[in-house]
Amino acid sequence: MVGDAIVFRCLILICLFLVNRMPLLLEQFASKASLKQRRGRAGRVREGVCYKLISRSTFQKLKEHGDPEIKRCALESTLLSLLFLGFGSDFMNKLMDPPSKESVESALFSLKKLGAVVSDSGGALTPLGMHLAGIPAPPTVGKRKKTCLRRDSILILLLFLP
Repeated sequence: MVGDAIVFRCLILICLFLVNRMPLLLEQFASKASLKQRRGRAGRVREGVCYKLISRSTFQKLKEHGDPEIKRCALESTLLSLLFLGFGSDFMNKLMDPPSKESVESALFSLKKLGAVVSDSGGALTPLGMHLAGIPAPPTVGKRKKTCLRRDSILILLLFLP
């Protein structure tokens, strides 16, 4: 039986969200743990070889593990879900790898600007916020959905399906 052969460039696309909530797509080298996981079935589950297109010196300089996604993603949806479940915005600080304080404050500001969170409270949801928490889409898209025609809202939600 012939084994699999995988060729991997060792570059991945990372979506970062800056403090101003603008997404930034970067191509960077994967971490060592990611490279081990990404070799797929070849050599991990069944016979095969994984060829990594990277020099030994560059490989030695790679980080052992990548940054947690909670530090890279937009926090509006996550924060809205936490507030819906009764956790305060300070819950993010108790995570093993908490996001930056600026990211949490920016997400809370965005939710207040949308009208999903009461402005003078520490994170009480408005009726709109309760509605947006139940929609499997980013809050900004959910608010557009509420004000769009039915046909337009179906198209918007289809864009965010996995």
